[in-house]
Amino acid sequence: MHPNDPSSDPTRRPPRRTRPLALVAATAATAATLVVLTACSAPGSSSGSDAAAPTDASTPHGYVEGASEGNEPQLRLATIDPEGRVDLLDLLTGDDETVAELEPADGLSTDGRFVFATRASGTVDVVDTGVWTVDHGDHSHYYRAEARQVGSIEATAGAAEEARVVPGADLTTVRFPASGEQIVLDTEALGAGEIDEVARFDGAGTGALGGEGVLVPFGDSLLSSTVADLGPDVIAVLDREGRLVEGAEAECVDPRGSIETRVGVVIGCADGALLATTGEAAADALSLIHISEPTRRQARSRMPSSP
Repeated sequence: MHPNDPSSDPTRRPPRRTRPLALVAATAATAATLVVLTACSAPGSSSGSDAAAPTDASTPHGYVEGASEGNEPQLRLATIDPEGRVDLLDLLTGDDETVAELEPADGLSTDGRFVFATRASGTVDVVDTGVWTVDHGDHSHYYRAEARQVGSIEATAGAAEEARVVPGADLTTVRFPASGEQIVLDTEALGAGEIDEVARFDGAGTGALGGEGVLVPFGDSLLSSTVADLGPDVIAVLDREGRLVEGAEAECVDPRGSIETRVGVVIGCADGALLATTGEAAADALSLIHISEPTRRQARSRMPSSP
């Protein structure tokens, strides 16, 4: 585990907008069952169905076309068996259903709504569990819709390998580390049951730069350590099509691990962490703040001890 992966910091206060997602893997001698507890989606994410501000006064506040709204978080347990069958168990009603028949998966990632099943063959299957939360600041809306298999993504460059998937509220990134192939998906389209590739471009692979590398959604932009001309220890901002935003970069030694919070996106660095924040003007108002390890230790020493 990376020494400064933000998601592994025991002192980090969980962001208010996200309820953590539990991903559990149970392995037997000859088979493995992967279980995902689906509670809600990434911070601020409507993931495809959140309609624009309604003009009809009779339309309920927070209305989402095609979804029903509950008064509590909608919980579904998604399981993928060794053969690739995806089942959903509704933890509120007790109902269960099979929603997809996939190829056996080598790994899983999720944002609380979508399940991404990855394989060493270089393919990624996307399943929509149909439950998510939209945070409106002082209150939240809890939605449920029909669960379904959304579609698949496949690598086209280099050797077959397992992808690294990072979901975001606006964009979702799929990166194949060895070859450097990178795919940007429209998260809203995933919620509508479609695979919409915003961009597919080549970046520096692990072999070219070394280390894990990151490609992280950042609003309608991307944070990347895969720009070959800048080297492996520089985080740069790319636009949604993978083009470099000039002047928006910062040092981060051996970057890996990221998390989205109310303040911005945090990326773990070997000597601390990098906080990326932005204003309404997106990348134009970008601020990359490096948090050194001594600063982090000092902040910890000021924290009140638990009773």
